Amino acid sequence: MNMDRNEMSKKIIENEMVMRKALNEGHRPNTGDEFQPLRIENEILRCMYFGEDSPHCRRLYTKKKGT
Repeated sequence: MNMDRNEMSKKIIENEMVMRKALNEGHRPNTGDEFQPLRIENEILRCMYFGEDSPHCRRLYTKKKGT
């Protein structure tokens, strides 16, 4: 994945909008649902965008590099 910061930000927002729409339509999030790939993608993108040491880089689904 070779994205610049603007592309990363745009993709994070697009993914969040898809998930928020589903929530507004009554979806109840759970691990393994159809939105899990979007949550994983957003986690990776946030860590790339903000940096591994940022509080915005919360590793719930993926491992930190080097661990």
